[in-house]
Amino acid sequence: MTLKLLLFSFRGRTNRLPFWAVKLILIGWGVAFQQMMGPYGPENPMTIGPVVVTLANFIIVLWIGLAVQIKRWHDRNKSGWWALIRFRSLDRYGYSLNVAFYVVRQEIIALAETLFPRQNNQVVPAFLNLGDVYAKRKENSASY
Repeated sequence: MTLKLLLFSFRGRTNRLPFWAVKLILIGWGVAFQQMMGPYGPENPMTIGPVVVTLANFIIVLWIGLAVQIKRWHDRNKSGWWALIRFRSLDRYGYSLNVAFYVVRQEIIALAETLFPRQNNQVVPAFLNLGDVYAKRKENSASY
């Protein structure tokens, strides 16, 4: 199997050695990528450049990880859909998907505020600020 088929195709089978080799390389790449990007946080926010690079890296690494894992499931005579179980494995108490959606929403809002800075205290477009719209509606309904 060529490297292109191993990393980017969802068809075929792979045994344990290529599977774990790719997984260890992806873990090493993740650590190296984090070191290259540097520390980001509330006191050191990302600009649009690192956001785009990080998002592209995430999509490529996710694609490669899923492709190799699906091929490993095929080698075990299972459907490739079993690879989606990895997204459920961390959900012990039933709230991690909600937390993930909240984090993604916060990242979208932060990105939107970076791309479209607030001027004269204007809010971010309503589709990104549904929580504020809901809170204002609730305040208005309480005043009756």
